[in-house]
Amino acid sequence: MFTDEEIKSFINGVKNNDSAKTTKRSEVLDGAAKGGIKIQPVEFHDFGIDVSKPAVKASLDYFKDIYIDVRIELGQAKLKVKEVLELETDSVIELNKSAGDSVDVFINEILCASAEVIVINNKFSVRISKIVYPQVNAILEEKSQTTDRQNQHIKLDILSEKE
Repeated sequence: MFTDEEIKSFINGVKNNDSAKTTKRSEVLDGAAKGGIKIQPVEFHDFGIDVSKPAVKASLDYFKDIYIDVRIELGQAKLKVKEVLELETDSVIELNKSAGDSVDVFINEILCASAEVIVINNKFSVRISKIVYPQVNAILEEKSQTTDRQNQHIKLDILSEKE
């Protein structure tokens, strides 16, 4: 346990460190110019590598066996510390969602979908009802458009066969 004097000494030490002079970039440049030091930009050798293209083409196959955290959130509540300390067996915490409302699906702490709670073989499960993560939506939309284009080609092929 620290004494009041030790705490005050520590706080004063932190304050003194905060007031220490920091050197700004412009001060360094001005000092260098006054000292006759020539400052110029760094030039890097061109190795002929196109950095706009990835060196290794990544495939999702490499990542399919990696576990990720999936969390289903039924609802939320805000409690005061006093209320938390008073919790005991049979205490009830009221959540911000009603019975039958969708639940939130988080993947690696990112909200990705909403879902409905269902029971399969006496185990709680969820059925995804809506993807809400923008990147996932973009992938699904692109996949849908690709499927639509493929279906259009099939329709055109069928029509051309009939003619």
